[in-house]
Amino acid sequence: MKEYHKIQTVYERDPATKHRTLIDGQFACSAFRFLQDNDWEFTEKIDGTNIRVHCDGSKVRFGGRTSNAQIPTFLYDKLQEMFGDNGALRQLGDDVTLYGEGYGAKIQKGGDYIPDGVDFILFDVRIGDWWLSRNDAYDVADKLGVRPVPHLGHGTLSRAVHMAKAGFQSEIGTALAEGLVMRPGAELFERNGKRVIAKIKCKDFAGTRCGEPMTNQCEHGQLARVCIACELLSENKRLREAARFAESLYCAHCEASFGRRECVSKKSRHAKYLALTEPTSWGADYRE
Repeated sequence: MKEYHKIQTVYERDPATKHRTLIDGQFACSAFRFLQDNDWEFTEKIDGTNIRVHCDGSKVRFGGRTSNAQIPTFLYDKLQEMFGDNGALRQLGDDVTLYGEGYGAKIQKGGDYIPDGVDFILFDVRIGDWWLSRNDAYDVADKLGVRPVPHLGHGTLSRAVHMAKAGFQSEIGTALAEGLVMRPGAELFERNGKRVIAKIKCKDFAGTRCGEPMTNQCEHGQLARVCIACELLSENKRLREAARFAESLYCAHCEASFGRRECVSKKSRHAKYLALTEPTSWGADYRE
């Protein structure tokens, strides 16, 4: 059962913050830099534990990120319930590996996804040496009766960074999203055989003390006034502890994620609502 490869963060980490945050605009590899303005597919990054499900045509085995990783008993029982007698899985072939995330209560801070249970969500499928396309992987998920990771649209890497900086609501439960995973519209590989695939987490962007104003501006000049404590993240607090969306709007041209935020931090001293400046036009939601 093949281990899932590491997904590289889109930007280099900043040594000045002991690698807790990113250096904005400094791409982690030449492929990201070269392809930055191409069209990438975005899916939601789920905060959970990596799970592998392998089937050889008859026997089904479960594993974590590595061979030594331990799967909690309550999650193992859920996987057995989902895949132990799943005939559709055995019909896919004799070397099929499903890659996904175990998430929910007692896994990371997954209680906001599922407060009273756990589940498996699919993000990749490998049959033999072939990685399935996103559409084919979603078709497999449908046949198996499992949920695939939410598709959040597409765009440039810059647009993905805008979304992570602003933060956004998860498609699952009441959680705020951990971040995004970005893939080129066509499957690509580097010279060493590694897949071209990137990730970015909302918590990778650090702010300063509450109350210090900041203005974001998209490339077309549309503005949104935000408090830096709500727009970005402090080094010690996760996004869900800092802010929640009250409303979201998107630039009609570049669809950068801007909006009004409602602060729910008990320690904050800034205004409860931070309103938008006058925009010239606004587009529809970016999700498709």
